[in-house]
Amino acid sequence: MTTDDVIEALGGWEGYWIEEIELPQEKGKTQVWITLTPLTGVARRCSGCGRRVKQIHDVTYRWVRDVSILEAETWLWLGRVRVACPHCGPKVEALDWLAPYSRLTRRMAENVVRLCQVLPIKHVAEYLGLSWDTVKATDKAYLQESLGPVDLSGVEQIVMDEFAIQKGHRYATVIVEPSSKRVLWVGRGRGREDVRPFFEQLGVEGRQRLKAVAMDMNGAYEEEVRYQCPLVQIVFDLFHVVAKYGREVVDRVRVDADAFDERAAGFATQLLHGDLHLGNLLLRDELLHVVDFDDARIGPPVQDLWLLLPGRDAATLELRARMLAAYEELRLFDRRSLALIEPLRGLRLVHYACWLARRWHDPVFPRTWPHFGSDDYWRQETESLEEQLAWIAGERMADAAGHGRRPDAAAAEEELTNRDLFWDWEEPES
Repeated sequence: MTTDDVIEALGGWEGYWIEEIELPQEKGKTQVWITLTPLTGVARRCSGCGRRVKQIHDVTYRWVRDVSILEAETWLWLGRVRVACPHCGPKVEALDWLAPYSRLTRRMAENVVRLCQVLPIKHVAEYLGLSWDTVKATDKAYLQESLGPVDLSGVEQIVMDEFAIQKGHRYATVIVEPSSKRVLWVGRGRGREDVRPFFEQLGVEGRQRLKAVAMDMNGAYEEEVRYQCPLVQIVFDLFHVVAKYGREVVDRVRVDADAFDERAAGFATQLLHGDLHLGNLLLRDELLHVVDFDDARIGPPVQDLWLLLPGRDAATLELRARMLAAYEELRLFDRRSLALIEPLRGLRLVHYACWLARRWHDPVFPRTWPHFGSDDYWRQETESLEEQLAWIAGERMADAAGHGRRPDAAAAEEELTNRDLFWDWEEPES
């Protein structure tokens, strides 16, 4: 058996015979060039209908890459046959070892796919001496053939998220089923029109079947989901809720805290209780006793005043005025410091959340505040702080106008009581 016979037998190039073998040097490395010529007088299989056809329409020569022989890149110069099928017309011959129009033999393509399972596309391309696009297209074709279309039947919950591509210059969206951890869909972009094809693929019944969608706080995702599935429950990712809380609320509170320090600099300070709500006042023998000095600190007296009477309603404002009048019978009180109440209220909200977080290791805290850290908690916390910042801004506008209080304060009859602000508050017995 000659060398050509051995190579031909091992090559398995059905329908062809070896006409010539060359061993050229390319960039200091030996390559193997094999010229394959179509056999004559044999019936060939039509790639359209699968029938055997003897008549040849034409032959076109092209280079096809095969697996390396003894580490030498192997190239096939072969005549690709188009049969004259009476049923389909001119069609490329169907070969078991070469897909139609492919420039890689099937075993070479399989080699590429195996390497892509353990290496990045770039490294596979460099190792095999192929272009990145060729490796990508080969791996993609294999995945499409092996995985097939995604089964979206029975999907009731999905998770949507974005990820960066092209070194962070572009973004894409991935949609996953959380229960099975299946990737359902991947598409370029993160806008409404970018994710719309998934919902169209889901169909009317699929959109109606959907119960919950988890996502970050991407406004485009939320708008498209609410449009496509009006009844679905949207669950925001806790990480992004807290991040938004820090970015859009706490940062603004810090700015107001700095402004508060400037505003409070001109007021006298003294020893405060620090947590003077009605739950820390005890009435015994017709005398009021103040308890729980754990939060005692130095600050403006208005801090204890607003905590004792935190509401904004007319009744609370009246009680505060009467208490101030009684207080001023004993010592002086700078009424200008009343402008610090709303900033102090905002700082109290942040301080309270930090206090819970710092003490969370205590088993009593998770039992007492089971909702702390949940999506609802952070959503309510963010809304409360945004509302508080609006109050602070409104008060400053009122100060600038020379009124000393928020313009619509008299009309705001929503009563804030101690129960709204303090977890351990108990109504006094009547």
